[in-house]
Amino acid sequence: MAADTIKNEGWFNLKIAGQVPELDNLFRIGVLRSEPMLRDILDQAIATLTPDEVNAIVNRYVAVRVETPVDYRLLLQVVAVFVLILASNLFWVIRLRRANRKLARQAVTDALTGLANRKQLNRFSQGTVETARRHHRPLAVVLFDIDHFKVVNDQHGHLVGDQVLCDIAALLARAVRQGDCLGRWGGEEFLLICPETRGEQALQLAERILAQARSLPLATGKPCTLSAGVAQLGAGDSVNDLLQRADEALYQAKTQGRDRASLAQRSEQPELALDQRSEVVTHEG
Repeated sequence: MAADTIKNEGWFNLKIAGQVPELDNLFRIGVLRSEPMLRDILDQAIATLTPDEVNAIVNRYVAVRVETPVDYRLLLQVVAVFVLILASNLFWVIRLRRANRKLARQAVTDALTGLANRKQLNRFSQGTVETARRHHRPLAVVLFDIDHFKVVNDQHGHLVGDQVLCDIAALLARAVRQGDCLGRWGGEEFLLICPETRGEQALQLAERILAQARSLPLATGKPCTLSAGVAQLGAGDSVNDLLQRADEALYQAKTQGRDRASLAQRSEQPELALDQRSEVVTHEG
C-alpha cells in the first residue's frame, strides 16, 4: 500500500530522514475483516514469491531510495582530540624553547650583576683577538678593580658589598660603547674588551669611567674608587698575553696610589696597524 500510494501521489525523490537499521520490502494487503479466507489466500500467494520476484514488483511500481546521513559527531570528536593534542604539544615546545633560551643566557651571565661572566668573556676575547690579528685591527682591554672592596665587606657586610658590585656594574654598563664587551672577571674585578681601539683611546675611556665612579652614590654612604689596567694587543700577543699585561698595568695603578688608570707597556712585537675606526654592532654583556 505504501509503495502504491507513493507512486499514485507522484512523490518522487522521497527521502526518509533518520536511521533505518533494517528495511525489508514487505507486502501489506488490506482486506475486510469479514474475508479471512481471502486474506489467507493472499498470504499464501505472497509467501510463494521469490526475493527476485519481490524486487521486480517493487521496482515496477516505485523506486524508494533510502539515504543514511553521515554522522559527523565521531569526526568532530576526532578533530577536537587532534587539535587538543597539537595545541598541547605546541605549548610545551614553546615553553621548552623559552627555558632553553633562559638557560643559555644564564650560562654566559653573571648571576649577581647581570653582566657577561668569565666564560663569555673568554669566548668573546678569543674570537676578538683572532679577528684583530687576521685583519690587522687594533684591540685593547681594560681591567677594573674596586679599591678597598674588602673593607666594604668587612665593615658593611656582604649584602652591602653585593649592592656595591651591582652599582659599579651598572655604571660600567652605561659608560661602555657599542661594540665593546663588558663582564665580571671575578670578585670585584671587571673586564672591558674594546675592539677597534688603541691603548691610548682605551686609557681615556677608563679615566672617564673612574671620574664618574668618584661621584657615584653607594649603599655605604662613602665614595668608591676604581683602579684600571689598560693593554693593547700586539702582533705576537695571545689572549693570555694581552690579559697578563692588563693585569700588570692594574697592579701598577694600585701601587701608585689607586684611583687611577695605567697603560701597559707595548708588546715587543710590532704594533697592529690602525686603518680606520669602524663601528661594531655586537654589544655583549
